[in-house]
Amino acid sequence: CFKADSSPKNVDETGWKLRGKKAYLIGAINKFASIFDISKNRKILDIEALIGSELDRVIISDRAKVYQPWINRQLCWAHVLRAFIFISEAKGGKTHGEPLVDCADKLFQANKKWRAGEVSVEDYLLQTSNLKTKVKRLLNTLNKQKRLSELAAGKGRHLLKFFDQLWTFHNYPDIPIHNNDQERELRNP
Repeated sequence: CFKADSSPKNVDETGWKLRGKKAYLIGAINKFASIFDISKNRKILDIEALIGSELDRVIISDRAKVYQPWINRQLCWAHVLRAFIFISEAKGGKTHGEPLVDCADKLFQANKKWRAGEVSVEDYLLQTSNLKTKVKRLLNTLNKQKRLSELAAGKGRHLLKFFDQLWTFHNYPDIPIHNNDQERELRNP
C-alpha cells in the first residue's frame, strides 16, 4: 500500500473539473508508483488519504498551506528560485534578491554534481551549509528592507518562516530538492 510505504513522496496538486465544478487533482509519487486522487476542497485530510497521516514522513512539495503540517517537508527549490527571482525584480529587491538567485543557482549546481557522483555527500552538505548561512543572512537583511514591495517582502517573510524546510535534504540527502517530477506527472492526466 502506498500510504504504508515510508519512502519520501513528492506531492502536488493542480486545478481540475469534476462534473463541471472546480476541484483539484492531487498526485503523489515515490520511486515505485504514481497515485492520484480528486478533491473538491484540497484539504489536509485529502493529502493524508493519499499519502498517509504520519506528519513526520518526508515529503517534497511547494509552499502551499495544505502541506505545512508535515514537519519533514522539503520545499521545492524550483519554486524558491522563482520567489528569489521575483524578489530580485521587485521594487527595492535587487540588492539582496540577485545574491539569493545566485545562491539558488549554486545549490542546483552542487546538487547536480553530487547526483552525478562528482563530489561526496560530505562535500555536498558542506557546500550547501555555507549557502544556507548566506541565504539566512540575505533573507534576514531583506526582511528589514523598508523600500521592498509588500508582495516581495511577503515572499521573503514566508521563506524565513519555513526556512528549515528549505534544507530538509541536509537530514535526508537522497531526496530531491525540487518537485519537478511530480509536477510533470500531473500533466499526464
